[in-house]
Amino acid sequence: MKHRILFILIVLISLTAHSQVDVPDSPEFESASVMPGANPAQVELKWTASDSLDVDGYYIFKVNSEGITNYLDTVYGRMTTTYINNASFANGQTETYRLAAFDTLDNISLLTDPHITIYAFPYYDKCELEVNLDWNAYDGWESVKAYNIYRRKSGESYAYLNSVTGDETNYIDNALEPNQQYCYYVEAVRADGIKATSNETCVFTSAHTPPAFINADYASVENNQIEMRFSVDTAGETIKYKIQRAIDTPADFSTIKTITDIDSPKLFYTDPNVEPERSKYYYRLLSIDPCENISAVSNNASNIILSGYTDDQLNHYLAWDRYESWQGEIASYQIVSLYGEDAEHGIISLDNERQSYSVNISNYVKGKHSRMEVVPFTYCYFILAKEDASINPLGVQGISKSNEICVSHKPRVYLPNAFFPNSYNLENRIFKPSVSFAMTSNYEFAVYDRWGMEIFKTNDQTVGWNGSTGNKKAPPGRYVYFVQYTDFNGETFQKSGVFLLYNE
Repeated sequence: MKHRILFILIVLISLTAHSQVDVPDSPEFESASVMPGANPAQVELKWTASDSLDVDGYYIFKVNSEGITNYLDTVYGRMTTTYINNASFANGQTETYRLAAFDTLDNISLLTDPHITIYAFPYYDKCELEVNLDWNAYDGWESVKAYNIYRRKSGESYAYLNSVTGDETNYIDNALEPNQQYCYYVEAVRADGIKATSNETCVFTSAHTPPAFINADYASVENNQIEMRFSVDTAGETIKYKIQRAIDTPADFSTIKTITDIDSPKLFYTDPNVEPERSKYYYRLLSIDPCENISAVSNNASNIILSGYTDDQLNHYLAWDRYESWQGEIASYQIVSLYGEDAEHGIISLDNERQSYSVNISNYVKGKHSRMEVVPFTYCYFILAKEDASINPLGVQGISKSNEICVSHKPRVYLPNAFFPNSYNLENRIFKPSVSFAMTSNYEFAVYDRWGMEIFKTNDQTVGWNGSTGNKKAPPGRYVYFVQYTDFNGETFQKSGVFLLYNE
């Protein structure tokens, strides 16, 4: 009741002060500052002492949300110029304060103009990883020169961050790290250096959880296309994946496929638009979070380009580029050879530093002839690169297959000038061409007698003439052979000549 009467008296005095000669001078209200970090909130009021020497103290008033000024507290002593409100709610709202001086005769000065505290609040944009800090303009001065923004990261001290002009009440902070707590306060500065601070306001820069891993397991050539596989962590907050490709160099990647199936730990894709025997292709996988930002990038995966050539000594020379780039090292390379209709002819294992190899097929050809088998016209190879799974952090072993190359030689056809059906040597009992590197199709071998009559004909390279006509031995003498064969490029050749039959 005493406070209400006092307030009424103050208001009456304020209305009639122009007719009073003993009313003390009002103090100059300098600032109302929220003390950053105080919990519960504290507001510090500062003022300049009244010029009236008989002032005994100051009344502190607080204006409520309805605009009604209410008595809050009293401080004594003319030179007392600060007050701290320890029962403040300024950490969550603005608060308005006014002051009045009173003298030893209980005369009360005019109320000061109100000062309104600064209330700051951060709006966090998770997708942009930025804080939009807003605050109300400090009210109580004729103008504000500038606002200083201070920031601290959890566990650290406050440091000056930046300033804006006095007519701005917003600042965007985008120099942030994800999953950190940042706290801010704002400091209003008057032209003469007087300052007022806001509440402390904090925000946690939560971020979408990225996948713990994305691994490009391999890129491998199959049927002149490039197949690839990726291992992914499905626990990450991912809305889609993007497969990107670069040509010749691992730069300037572009997206070739978007995958929205995000529940599978293995992703497969086949790129049909490639020339794997000519160009090097690099692939990588990107995970995209709900903000459409890239949250993780895999290692690169590339195809292996194999090339080769031959010489007249039946050497095959192979060269290939390195596979790039497993998280584990390359454990080894293997050369797989496919000769003609044979299945896997052989596998040669090499160390991980090799990028070339040569093989001579002379013994292979001799073996074919000795067994009366067709000597193939094509010799195909591909390279397998294998990853060291013990080094890969996921324990994955990638295997990459190169393009397949096929080489050949010009056909070689040899026929003896005589043969003996009754020879002790089995090879001499049959008269047939020794054919190497000719296609089996469009092959023909025929024998004619001295009068030009055809007495033998076959289209099988493994079959020859046994020196008989019908069920009888052919008479000894001169005969004519004819051979037709086709090379690797489809060009047809013919060869004929005379040979002697010894059939006694």
